[in-house]
Amino acid sequence: MVHNDGVPIVLAVGSPCYRLVRELAQILTPLAGLNGYTVKNSVSFVETVKELQISPWDHLVGFDVTNLFT
Repeated sequence: MVHNDGVPIVLAVGSPCYRLVRELAQILTPLAGLNGYTVKNSVSFVETVKELQISPWDHLVGFDVTNLFT
């Protein structure tokens, strides 16, 4: 499968990093949302971005991970 921007989407179950990522997810999940760098949903994101002052050399990076483990 290919994402709409041309980036391939691959199934990682059984890959060498899968078990590591699963362990990290268990450690990091309770910490999610405990900082100023996490948004709950797209509405929250839009409200947060409206207040930002972005310079020309700033880059916005997002990691939208859903259904990482079925």
